[in-house]
Amino acid sequence: MENPTMLASGILGSSGSMIRRVVEEGGAGAAVTKSLTIAPREGYSTP
Repeated sequence: MENPTMLASGILGSSGSMIRRVVEEGGAGAAVTKSLTIAPREGYSTP
């Protein structure tokens, strides 16, 4: 891994395009994701 900095799962990891942007433009070495599904699923509402 060129850069040991990892994007933690959360708001910035909510879409594939955002993960790609953070890794390519931000230089993160890896991205930790939450569960992944092929089809979109409705998440939990915010508190």
